[in-house]
Amino acid sequence: MGYMLKHIENRAIAEFIRYGNQSMLFGLGEDQEKIHDPQTYGLKGFEALTIQSHDSNRTPIGLWYKLPTDATKPIYIAFHGRGGSWASKSKSPSKENDEGDRRRLKWLKEMADSGAGVIAVHTRGFGLSKTNETPKGLHLTGSSFINESKLKKDMEAVVDFLKEKKIKPQQTIVTGESLGGALAAMMAETMNETMHKPPAVLGMVNSFASMKDAALDMLKHGDVLRKYARKYDEEHSKSGGWYLGKNIPMSWIPEKLDIEEGTLDSVLKAKSIQLNTGKRLSNMHLDQTQVYIAHAPGDTTVSFVNAEALRRSASRNGNNPLVTFKKLEGDYIEPDCTDPHLNWNPKKIVKDLEGIFNRQRQAIPAELRR
Repeated sequence: MGYMLKHIENRAIAEFIRYGNQSMLFGLGEDQEKIHDPQTYGLKGFEALTIQSHDSNRTPIGLWYKLPTDATKPIYIAFHGRGGSWASKSKSPSKENDEGDRRRLKWLKEMADSGAGVIAVHTRGFGLSKTNETPKGLHLTGSSFINESKLKKDMEAVVDFLKEKKIKPQQTIVTGESLGGALAAMMAETMNETMHKPPAVLGMVNSFASMKDAALDMLKHGDVLRKYARKYDEEHSKSGGWYLGKNIPMSWIPEKLDIEEGTLDSVLKAKSIQLNTGKRLSNMHLDQTQVYIAHAPGDTTVSFVNAEALRRSASRNGNNPLVTFKKLEGDYIEPDCTDPHLNWNPKKIVKDLEGIFNRQRQAIPAELRR
């Protein structure tokens, strides 16, 4: 029986990566509403632009862009989390039909209202960056699979945009929430490699330390796998039975899985989608970058231990004064939102990031600030 359970667990991981990873971790296929002009959402002064990825297909990557109205203010390079787009409604709205549940839009508005510039990147597969990698279903393999190298090529295209607009790294705050935090770290790394300087501030909100850690959080309970096994079978089976892969009934999936991390590592590596932010932070020269890590202690989607791991990596296991660690509680959350992963106060986050930017700015010689 023990062997059978282990077989089910390993099969669950394999099927999760093969059929569910893109939907569970990227949210592909979820909330793919039509994206309108940014002004439609109250984003005054924004324009919609398209740049070309450095990948072999020159994939179009969408941006919402706004110039700063105050020369002393930063320029945000922002990345949204999994699923949907910048315009998507939260899965846990604060009020029915309330515009306030579009938390990502509120975040962009707070950035812009401060006088800062904003480059809101539409992640590959979402919003203005829809590609053939956005599926109707879950079955994604081969070249249609979003991988780390493609995302890196997208970041290189954003760097080209910065150069075109003569935006210097020390003028920027690179930030993201959830999956967007991992992309923000990749963007900071790419800036450091190609522009030879990192951003002034790197901010991550409710973000994971690596794709493995995110997957482990999702795979802790069998009901998550049952959900995606059901979706898989509805699309690929005519028998009417619900199965995880071949001949494994959903009822056999244990409530809790004893996941072998080595198995998960090897599959993620094979798919080239490790997104190891902790490793990126450890390898980057962060003596010129302030790092902001904010996380909800009660987050059940991306557990709080991820934030602690990111802090250790950014601090290199020491007490680094350039690292700010914030628990999202008290006035950093809003009482009418029930999901800790989605419940963070955009205004407070922007205030923190700009305060950190201003401190960093004072340490930069005046001739290099602009």
